[in-house]
Order: sequence, then C-alpha cells, then structure tokens
Amino acid sequence: MEIRSRVGQLLFSCSRPFNAVECVLAALNAGVSLVDADLCAWDLSGIRLSGVPLDFADLQGALLSGADLRGCSLKGAKLNRARCDAARLDGANLSGAELCGADLSGVQARQCLFTGADLRGALYDKHSLFPFDGTEAERQGMRLK
Repeated sequence: MEIRSRVGQLLFSCSRPFNAVECVLAALNAGVSLVDADLCAWDLSGIRLSGVPLDFADLQGALLSGADLRGCSLKGAKLNRARCDAARLDGANLSGAELCGADLSGVQARQCLFTGADLRGALYDKHSLFPFDGTEAERQGMRLK
C-alpha cells in the first residue's frame, strides 16, 4: 500500500500488509506530511487524526465514519462523496473544502470553519451539529436525510 501526492509523487510505502488506517498512522509516525495526499476512496473509518494537517488532500469517496478529525486543517481538501457519518470535526478548518454529496450524518462540527466550503448535496440529519442552523444548511445546498 502506498500513499502518493495528488500529482503521483510517492510519499510513503508500507513495507508490510497494512490496512489503510495502519498505513496512514505508520506514515505519520515516520514524519510524512499528509498535505496534498491522495487518499481517495481509502477506508479510514474510526481513525484518530486530531490536529493533523490534511490541507488539499484528496479524500473523495473516502470512508471516514466515526473518524476523529478534531482540530485538523482540511483547507481546500476534496471530500466529495466522502462518508463522514458520526465523525468528530470540532475545531477543524474546512475552509475552501469540497464536500459535495458527502454524508455528514451525525457529524460533530459545532466549532468548525466552513468558510468558502462547497456543501452542495451534502447530507445531514437531526443529530448533525454545525456552527449554523438548518436554514443556512439548506441555503448552502445541503439536504436533510
């Protein structure tokens, strides 16, 4: 399993058979930056990445169910169609991020920055917590599940 940048540069190669979560954690332990990393469609369910910079990372279609992303910087990240249900995003910076069609059901993001984020078609439910209300969510193009 390999972690590459969005332009294909090798960032980290797992030397033994890791699952996606173990590979990402091994890369971080080795000092690898995940800024601009291509983690498209990776299953990172339940991963704990509190405070990790993930700016401009490609997480389109990734499984982030139950992930702890509190305090992460995800500026300009691509999270289109990502499954982020029950993820913890308090204190995260999603400024300029793309979240079109992302599943944000049950997400905890009360103190999250969404300045300039594209939320069109993102799903949320009555358990989702955002720094804005349902009226603003609808104005942003989000859909209640």
